Amino acid sequence: MSEISTLKNQCRKHLTRYEYPQVIECCDKILEIDQESWWGLKYKGVSLYQTRQYNEAIPVYEKHYNLYPDDKDTKFTLIEMYEKQGKYEEALKLCQEIPQYDKIKSKEKRIKSKLKLYIEIIQEYNQEIKSLENMTTTSEKSLRTPGNTLQYPKIFSKLMILWEEKGLYQYLNQEYDKAYKSFQKVVQLYPTVMNYITFKEEIENWYKRLQQLIKQYTSCEFFEKLFKVENNTEIWHSKLYLHILYSANPIIYTDIILDKNPENIQVLKLVGKRIDYYDSDYSLDCWKKILEIEPENTEAIKQILKINSHYYSKDKSLRLINSKLYIDDLKPELLARKIKILESMTLYDEALKTYEEFLALDLPDGLKYHELTIFDKIRCMEQKAVEKYLEKNLNESYEIYKEISEIFPKIKKESSIISSDEWTLKDWYKKVLCESISKSENNPEQFYK
Repeated sequence: MSEISTLKNQCRKHLTRYEYPQVIECCDKILEIDQESWWGLKYKGVSLYQTRQYNEAIPVYEKHYNLYPDDKDTKFTLIEMYEKQGKYEEALKLCQEIPQYDKIKSKEKRIKSKLKLYIEIIQEYNQEIKSLENMTTTSEKSLRTPGNTLQYPKIFSKLMILWEEKGLYQYLNQEYDKAYKSFQKVVQLYPTVMNYITFKEEIENWYKRLQQLIKQYTSCEFFEKLFKVENNTEIWHSKLYLHILYSANPIIYTDIILDKNPENIQVLKLVGKRIDYYDSDYSLDCWKKILEIEPENTEAIKQILKINSHYYSKDKSLRLINSKLYIDDLKPELLARKIKILESMTLYDEALKTYEEFLALDLPDGLKYHELTIFDKIRCMEQKAVEKYLEKNLNESYEIYKEISEIFPKIKKESSIISSDEWTLKDWYKKVLCESISKSENNPEQFYK
């Protein structure tokens, strides 16, 4: 095996355990041998990024991107780090080098917003609107095609979304009268498409509210009322969710309402729930903000752990779990989650210590309260024993199996916290493991034979 292959294997083990300093050390050794190693650059960059050393990570990612420009993950992570570091020009340039689709176009607009390039964004909307309005001058009959009879109302539906988003950017650019006129246009278009909109009941209240506000208020008052979330939470829930379904950009709205309500738990929850499907990082920031305000907010803790699991951010989940184990109502669930994470990271010693803590909890009888049992602990011990065996550490592996053989006979079959399915392997423990232990004469090599 080559030196680089050996280093990669070491690196994989450290990555499994999220041991980023050791990963960086392995990658540096790889890069000493091959300065352009895809592996060395990739995982050194990942490790620096995961430990939030963005200034050090960016040059590594830039070199990786220049050498391997087709790596999408590298591009997206670079854009994210540029944005976090306030390097909006660099983020925008890289966005424009990526083939456009809805999420990237929305990201590009968000970065342009941070650069206050509102006029440029509005001009883009003007071009899209003009193009669609030209299509509407064609007769409805010619727009209808076999198999797509709703093409005509779909054009008006898209126009309605474009006018609405354009109005928001005009509002951000402090062109309140123009923004108001754009929303008047939205209200005019809605009756044309209302009967063709999917999820009509969910979105109808939003447009009815727009109609009512347009009738009652002038431009400045209209926007003041529009962005009031209190007493309108359900309407906003539907609006943000359906904006996503229609491939529209919900982040314009969420940026505005969060700016107006930066520490409002209700608003943060609203955005966190609805934006997760569209932008998990954005959602994560909302839930973290809630935890800053309410450190024991159960929903926020669970949502952060859920998002972390999507990103394989097991180390971050462990830190959060450890910091919240003092919450008695959450402790069983958090310990069970911690055990699963530790096992997946092959950190069996820590997992087994956590099993002791979990199994010592005073929980009600019944399977639903006992997500993990002594059988799960035994399986964890077996995994550790196999790992020691593969490492040629036969003595330690054998001692673990001996301990298992002593634990198994003490388990009570009538226990209401253990599923009957667990007993399907009883013959293996009795006739294979226990008999092998008794015949081994305390000799690990004989035992494994």
